[in-house]
Formats: sequence, structure tokens, C-alpha cells
Amino acid sequence: MPVESNPEVFNNLAAKLGWPVESFCFQDLLSLDEWATAMIPRPVLAVAMLFNVVPAQEAHRVAEEGARAAAPAPPAAGAGGPLFITQDEALPNACGTIALIHGCTNALQAFGGPVALPEGAWLRAFAERATPRTSVERAALLSTDPALESKHDECVLRAR
Repeated sequence: MPVESNPEVFNNLAAKLGWPVESFCFQDLLSLDEWATAMIPRPVLAVAMLFNVVPAQEAHRVAEEGARAAAPAPPAAGAGGPLFITQDEALPNACGTIALIHGCTNALQAFGGPVALPEGAWLRAFAERATPRTSVERAALLSTDPALESKHDECVLRAR
């Protein structure tokens, strides 16, 4: 089941994964206009966007996937590079979870300091395991991770 796109659910899941939501939390951004962005605390470490998928976009996505399948796999991020996870059929309805993981793990790498994750935090362990891998290999890590599945399901069921 997909993670509901609201700050309460995102913060609940992020906390279960070891993210310090008391210092850096997810919030709704109502508009990209100045009045709305002024209400968001700083620093902003990541932005996740929610939008409806329309038929034209879906057709473009399918064509893009075909082109991507024919291309060589992107290299692993390596130290300091952005961490990207491919969403495939092994991870259906996981865009919210993947967006959360992208935001948190890339904030860790990009800022290298404002966020301290505790020893044993799922996000910390995942970032360490995932960094040397390709985006497809990272997706495989997620799709076979029972701890992530358990934490994800707990948050989704609690929100319903």
C-alpha cells in the first residue's frame, strides 16, 4: 500500500527509519509563491512533490523506461554523489517511500553534518549499503528488506 502523502505519515515513517524529526521534519508546502515558502523553516534539506499522473505523462514514462532499459546502467553514486533508487515493478506504489528515502539519504550526503543519525538507524545502514551500488541494485535492496517493509506497513496501516 502506498504511503499517504501528508507530513504526519512521512514524519512517522522517517522517525521509524531513524530520522531526527524533532530537528528536521516534513511539512506541507502549499505553493511555490514567496508567501508560502516563507512559512517553511530553514534549512530545507529536501522537497518531495505530489502530482497526479495524467495519460500523456504515463505514455511518456513508458517510452522513457524503454529507452532506459536499452541504455547501460548508471554508475554507482560513490562517495558524495546523489543517491538514486529506481522504482520498478518489484516496488509498486512505493513512490512516497522512495521519495522519503531519497530526501533523507541525499540530505545526509550533501550536508554531511547537520543531521546525525543514531547507530543502528535503518537510514544510516541503508545509505552505507546502498552508496556503492547502482540505482537498480538499490531498488533490489529495498524490495527485499523486511525491516523497511514492516516499518512501512505499520505507518500505512496506522494512517488508515
